[in-house]
Amino acid sequence: MNKRDKILNALGNVEYLASPSMAALGVMNDTNVDRDKLLRTLELDPALTSNLLRFANSAYFGFARSIHSVNEAVVRLGLKSIRRMLYLSISSGVSHKAVQGYDLPPKELWHHLATSAVCTEILAKKTGTEASEVAFTAALLHDVGKMVLGSYLAVDAAPILKLAQEQNMSFDEAETEVLGINHAEIGAELLTRWNLPDAIIETVRWHHDPDSYPDEDKNNVDLVHLSDAISIMAGTGLGIDGLRYNICKSSERRMGCSLLVVEQVLCDLRDEAEKLESAAD
Repeated sequence: MNKRDKILNALGNVEYLASPSMAALGVMNDTNVDRDKLLRTLELDPALTSNLLRFANSAYFGFARSIHSVNEAVVRLGLKSIRRMLYLSISSGVSHKAVQGYDLPPKELWHHLATSAVCTEILAKKTGTEASEVAFTAALLHDVGKMVLGSYLAVDAAPILKLAQEQNMSFDEAETEVLGINHAEIGAELLTRWNLPDAIIETVRWHHDPDSYPDEDKNNVDLVHLSDAISIMAGTGLGIDGLRYNICKSSERRMGCSLLVVEQVLCDLRDEAEKLESAAD
């Protein structure tokens, strides 16, 4: 069995991490959401209930009064906010631990994912484009493949970095050369097993290569690609791979993302990212 197949076979080891939130998201995917069924599903897992109430009362969601129950959260905040909270629960749950192979200390991956997600909204506003839930969610999950490689498979990224430096290639290209697969594709395969929407999965899959994204509308993948890069510029997610990723010039053109826009986004990014991060702490 080659390295790629071994890695894909090992994804079963991490499927369970998202199960409580995924069950609730499954209920919400129905056209007519059964609120009673949703509440039963949410309240079935005490840890998930605790997470949701922590999110609901955080500065990020900014509700003026304290929320004391899941039912109250659903009524007052609405299904869109509950869906976002569930994805936040998934992302924070899989990204708080250290990622050994990529030399990311505890919470650093979460720091990067949260910053990237907030960045999609700020960047969309600065460029006059649409800020979508797909982009926000994909940004929250775009590097879960690193968690799989570094934490569950204990992949040593040093040979990948060495190849990238010697051959002057991006880190994701070197991953593919060494492992037969890169962290973006691994993340997409994991999210496929979790039954997430195709738009989120494919945005994660192509976030380092937006021009290869199969749909004509590349707004979501462009937002995630550039937000990932800007978040690294902001000092988050700086593991062994560091800045060894190419920024897609086509994405910059499509988004109208100039150096001035990047500077404006960086100015607004820290405070909003801290609100989101603190919601999961």
